Amino acid sequence: MYGELDLPGSRLELVIQGIRDLGLEPVFYLLRFTVAQLDQVQQRFPRSRIIGITTPAWDVERECLALLKTRVQ
Repeated sequence: MYGELDLPGSRLELVIQGIRDLGLEPVFYLLRFTVAQLDQVQQRFPRSRIIGITTPAWDVERECLALLKTRVQ
């Protein structure tokens, strides 16, 4: 999925556009993600909801939470 985020005309982009055409913002369920991938989704879709499903290492967990904290401030 991450490789399709910025790919024009991808199936993912068409689905996201269909969601936006309904006046909604997408919700992303991330599984086995990295901090860089979380940042990629956040930057590309700043108003979307992100639900992370993982048990990252402690340092990665802190980085992810810090990244999301900057989003809500």
